[in-house]
Amino acid sequence: MNQTIHIINKLSNTIKKWLLKNIPVSIKENFHNQTFSSEGIERMIALMLDSISVFILSLFPLWGCFFGIAYFLLKDALPFLNGQSIGKYFMGLKVVNKESLTPITKDYKKSIIRGVVLLIPILNIIDIYRYLTIGERLADKWAETVVIKDRYFI
Repeated sequence: MNQTIHIINKLSNTIKKWLLKNIPVSIKENFHNQTFSSEGIERMIALMLDSISVFILSLFPLWGCFFGIAYFLLKDALPFLNGQSIGKYFMGLKVVNKESLTPITKDYKKSIIRGVVLLIPILNIIDIYRYLTIGERLADKWAETVVIKDRYFI
């Protein structure tokens, strides 16, 4: 398990450094500063890791697809992850309430709002565009949440 964590950390660190180094300045200038910051790239990597988790769950016959969708919708509210999805855990990020800055653990409504926005066509494009231009996801605004750096895992 520790070796797997080490490999994921090394891979995500490499991806983050490559993205920060290779994104053209002309692209960076047209988007919000936070998007191509270290935290913005960590959020993108966390989403990729969560998508891989959903894909792996969906490989199991019969119930896999159901568990994959359930994980995707509830990932930030699962009690054993304390406001983090698997991807956010590896990237050291946490979803918290905007007002109280407490994790959204067991707040399934907020987690579902955050997840559903990415599953609905067109709305997911608007959500991503809003994050790239303003620095805040539409889902975060509707769920009244914010993603913070919880610890420096990497």
